Amino acid sequence: MRCEVERSRPSLRERNKQRITKRIVAAAYLFYELGYEQTTMDAIAEAAKVSRATLFNYFPTKASLLVPLGRAVMDDEVNPQLAAFLETQPATGETIQFLFARLSEAIFRAPDVARVFVREALTSRAAADSGLASIGVDEAFAQVLEYGRARGEVRTDIPVELTARYLTALHAYLVNRFMDELPGEAVQE
Repeated sequence: MRCEVERSRPSLRERNKQRITKRIVAAAYLFYELGYEQTTMDAIAEAAKVSRATLFNYFPTKASLLVPLGRAVMDDEVNPQLAAFLETQPATGETIQFLFARLSEAIFRAPDVARVFVREALTSRAAADSGLASIGVDEAFAQVLEYGRARGEVRTDIPVELTARYLTALHAYLVNRFMDELPGEAVQE
């Protein structure tokens, strides 16, 4: 029994790595306070209480922090708001609107960060595939669609994952179109 518990628990080294990663990602919230360009890796290292070398071992560029930061925003802000909203038993359409609004608020809180995220996602197919899906946007839409199915408001003949991907892409398209109209650096394709 004891061996089974020890095997399922991450090693001390892995737990330390997870703690450091979490501190670095928490420090990356500086992007929201200072702006993407104004936030330096030195400032992130200082806020995370790690050396510059350690920071670069975990995240070789500022842009490499964007996906984990996006995941943290989803986990810490968007998902709890969505869960609380779902408890009020809204219609599925209202819930999709609510999720679109919460995602947009998170993005437009720091449009320069969103621009860099989009630019990085456009530079390679692997980055694009890992971007929005890996931060949990697909998962949030899938949760809403499953909720809608349970209420009889969403078709059951189309896979939830496909519809969630479609909604994620639609939201990304709309945000990108709106960002093109904002003053500042344009996203290059």
